[in-house]
Amino acid sequence: MCDGTGGVVASRTVPLSSAPGVDFPGFSAHPARRYVFRVSSGGVSSELPFETAADPDFVFVAPEDGALRSPEIVRHFTLTAEDCRGLRLAVTGLGLYRAYIGSRRVGDCYLTPGFNDYGGYLRYDTYDISDLVAPGENVLSVHLGDGWYSGRFGIDKPPERGGGVFGTDYLCAYKIYRIDMGRVLFSADGCELAQECGCLENSIYDGEIWDFTAERRSSSCRVVSPGYNTVPFFGAHIREVATLRATEIISPA
Repeated sequence: MCDGTGGVVASRTVPLSSAPGVDFPGFSAHPARRYVFRVSSGGVSSELPFETAADPDFVFVAPEDGALRSPEIVRHFTLTAEDCRGLRLAVTGLGLYRAYIGSRRVGDCYLTPGFNDYGGYLRYDTYDISDLVAPGENVLSVHLGDGWYSGRFGIDKPPERGGGVFGTDYLCAYKIYRIDMGRVLFSADGCELAQECGCLENSIYDGEIWDFTAERRSSSCRVVSPGYNTVPFFGAHIREVATLRATEIISPA
């Protein structure tokens, strides 16, 4: 077993019949690290790289102004050329989130982090953002929506009722770290800016209403302690499989 630097962290010689399920006594994998599992036999070698998840101990932030509609949480950060290699973003949000580095979207999944058993767990996603960042100043934006968490829960409920079943506050948690050494460079700390993005309403059942002419309010952020049990994402992500053309486009007169 090798770590991200190529150094051997554990090794063991076993008969081939005992290879399945082999363990490494005394070895404990660290969070947010890259490892390589290497098997050698008779001069033939095969490798399987894998990464461990980030430490699930996240700091959550929320807008100071709880009246902001569908806010985006914005964080400016500066990187060196060395920091841009092997960079990961672990992120989650309530009810739903979509992350951007600058104007480039992070990942290709929708309705993240999905529906969760909020009293039992809240999943977070991890992305390789090495190709999205550059040396110097970068901007992380996390757009937040209602989702199942604070939006209408149950398609049988009318739009004006059935919301806020699990909570009402927009929350965000993230950390940016180097996978080769597990060092966290930045994480949510309350220094972010929260600002409206023009989305007036959003719903998993009723779609979205945007007003690109509306005044976009902003506020500072604060650290909160919601007490969620954050865990690495499990299950199937939602991805785009087809694009349908609009049957009618209505524009202001």
